[in-house]
Amino acid sequence: MKLTLETEETEKLQQEEDSIVNPEAERYDVEMPRTRKEKVLAFMDIFGDLVFLNICFFVASIPIVTMGAAMTALYRVMLKIVRKEEGEAIKSFWKYFARDFVPATKAWVIVIAVLAGIWGEYCYMVTTKGTVLALMIALIGIELVLLCFTVPLVFPLIARYENKTFAYFKNALLLSYQKIGVWFRVFFSWIAPALLTISNPKVLYYGWYAWMFIVVSLVTYSNSMILRKMFDELEQEREK
Repeated sequence: MKLTLETEETEKLQQEEDSIVNPEAERYDVEMPRTRKEKVLAFMDIFGDLVFLNICFFVASIPIVTMGAAMTALYRVMLKIVRKEEGEAIKSFWKYFARDFVPATKAWVIVIAVLAGIWGEYCYMVTTKGTVLALMIALIGIELVLLCFTVPLVFPLIARYENKTFAYFKNALLLSYQKIGVWFRVFFSWIAPALLTISNPKVLYYGWYAWMFIVVSLVTYSNSMILRKMFDELEQEREK
């Protein structure tokens, strides 16, 4: 699998230089808190960032077409937070949103186009029967499976590496097969709260508030802890 790492390495060097003049950049790079008060303060610090990042994600996603760039920026910030490399999270989100806007938006437009195609196929399918109906069901099923196996990992890959648009989808599909356990945890972490939210009208009504303020960033944060290990393994294998 072809993964480009030069940009990430350069960014790490720049961040080390920035931390000399910007102590805020080392806000997460501290020893584990020893007292209960320090643990509570550290938790509240991260929780506050998650809430504000969640709001930033929804603001950046308002045009819909920018949702891919928003998700990529969120993953990039979270991957750095779990590595204790990130400084001011909110400012970094918008910086990464602008930096990865083009590749992330290209990938998201492809996803939207595929979903629109599936919807069109479904509208046609309901008017058919017999062999054509069976073929349409099989086609839609294959397309949905491919989406499920690629989309959960596409935007984390964009957040971590530089590559061509279709290479991101190819690598996401390969990783879903090679790291099936990682894919399942990432996929399930998104699908489980979504299914819970739509399980009944009352949960749906109140669930939107949770999604608006914490769910997206919390899921992305937990996924980043999983993906960090996978990326480290990939980069170690590449160096051998």
